[in-house]
Amino acid sequence: MAPWIKYKDEVLEIDLARHTVIINGRIVQLLPTEFRLLQTLVTNLGLVLSKTRLLDLASHRDHVLDNTMRIYISRLRRKLGGNRASIIKTIRGFGYRYNATGKPIWWHDLERRL
Repeated sequence: MAPWIKYKDEVLEIDLARHTVIINGRIVQLLPTEFRLLQTLVTNLGLVLSKTRLLDLASHRDHVLDNTMRIYISRLRRKLGGNRASIIKTIRGFGYRYNATGKPIWWHDLERRL
């Protein structure tokens, strides 16, 4: 489970409690695995995650087909929209990284209880 319940930067907003993703003010519908992939990338903001590690963290699968991650990332980029798709960077030969736009803000569970 992520150590946060809500994330926001200049482009992206994720609410884990509501399972919502908002890009530039519009709600984007993601499949469960796409949502978990995005959640995992944001939780590891700025870090490069290998295809296998990313899918393991996001779906708890033991076996990953080589092309599976490319398909999921492609779909996720498309749903995140046009120019904004570059917020998920491919690091050739290593994996993927989420790059925040602007200053990211996380809301944690403790803050929600206050």
